[in-house]
Amino acid sequence: MSTPPDSPGGSPPEPPAAIPPRHEAEVAALTARLARMASRVPRKDRAGKAAVAAAAAEATAALTARHAEERREAGLPDAPPAASAGAGGDATGGGGGGGTGTGTGTGNGSAGPPKESKAKRRRREKAEREAAAAAAAEAERDAAGASAREVEDAAMTDLLRPRGLAVAQVPPDGDCMYAAVGVGVGLDAAAVRALVASELEADPGEYAAFVDGEGGGGGGGGGGDGGGAGAAWAAYVAGVRGTGGGAGGKVWGGQVELLAFARAADVRVEVFAVGLPVVEMGAPDAGRVVRVSYHRKYYGLGEHYNRVVSAE
Repeated sequence: MSTPPDSPGGSPPEPPAAIPPRHEAEVAALTARLARMASRVPRKDRAGKAAVAAAAAEATAALTARHAEERREAGLPDAPPAASAGAGGDATGGGGGGGTGTGTGTGNGSAGPPKESKAKRRRREKAEREAAAAAAAEAERDAAGASAREVEDAAMTDLLRPRGLAVAQVPPDGDCMYAAVGVGVGLDAAAVRALVASELEADPGEYAAFVDGEGGGGGGGGGGDGGGAGAAWAAYVAGVRGTGGGAGGKVWGGQVELLAFARAADVRVEVFAVGLPVVEMGAPDAGRVVRVSYHRKYYGLGEHYNRVVSAE
């Protein structure tokens, strides 16, 4: 006869009548935890949603298998198909439909589930351990409170929502700014880098003074010795183009590159950042508007750009 998972050794066996209520409570707890996980994923983050869905399916399958085994050991009939836990997903519990179901019944009308093979039992036990670890991590995050990124994300949402706008994720691959603005003009990150580099190269006197350590000398630049400073500016432009510069041969994008992009692409760029007024670059009457969000606390490296799109 089954005993509750957290019962100490040597405790009395769990009465069969107590098993169904415990199962219901465990299903409810899992459903609530999965709902919290799903609520933290941005609406348009497909990769994040897929990861949560996979974790939900694995945790639900593990719980379903354990409940079925405990019922079989206690001589209880199969549980009836449970109602789904939410709308919009695939039912992962036995007999669930239309949602992320967490039903624990087998729903096959047989006397009980077939005996587990050793390989299947190992997979189930591994899934249970991983689900328990995920639950512990979730509880630890809840106890610690909101992270700096979560606080900034919430403030960004409050900034954009009244304008009918929302953040759309851009990968943190060193090209985030270039990719974020490129979508608005039909260019990929490499093409935006080339466009911006050409603009910087054509008018160093306009931009070089705003880049740390670059004097813009040579080629019409303002100041510098015309040699070393000009070479430094050329190296910086090569980094923007993606053929030189810092780590990985690329220079990350920032305010200078946004301004150069706005002018070269003939668009108005709007930059949203928490705690700052909206920054506009380019011609006020430009026919196209490209919007990005600037985040200080997004990933381990800190600064990051995302796209800003219509919330509809």
